[in-house]
Amino acid sequence: MDDTAALHFASQKGHVEVARELLASGASVKAKNRKGFTALHFAAQNSHLDLVKYLVKKGVDVTAKTKGGQTALHVAEDDEVRAFLKECEQSLKKGAELPSEKDDSAEKEGDSKSSGEVMKDVEDA
Repeated sequence: MDDTAALHFASQKGHVEVARELLASGASVKAKNRKGFTALHFAAQNSHLDLVKYLVKKGVDVTAKTKGGQTALHVAEDDEVRAFLKECEQSLKKGAELPSEKDDSAEKEGDSKSSGEVMKDVEDA
């Protein structure tokens, strides 16, 4: 099993620590399987909110679509996961950048963001 398949499996099962290790060892948060699913799709579909928040923090594309045109929001089963992803998408549409570990500008500009709660959720992941 390669790192991408392992990350997708960990995301299906909600294993945040395994996902951390895989990403640290070089797995790509943006990798898709043959159907176009990312780790975020799997985490959202299986109601793993903590992992969804962590993947967003790691820079996953919340608007990435499967080959069938579905975003993680479309496949999310849980109301909290759906609400979080919807807020992320709305923040992006308003021009906000979601905070990531690669970019600390969210902390510097946090007060200017219109979706402060989303930003805090991501930073707390």
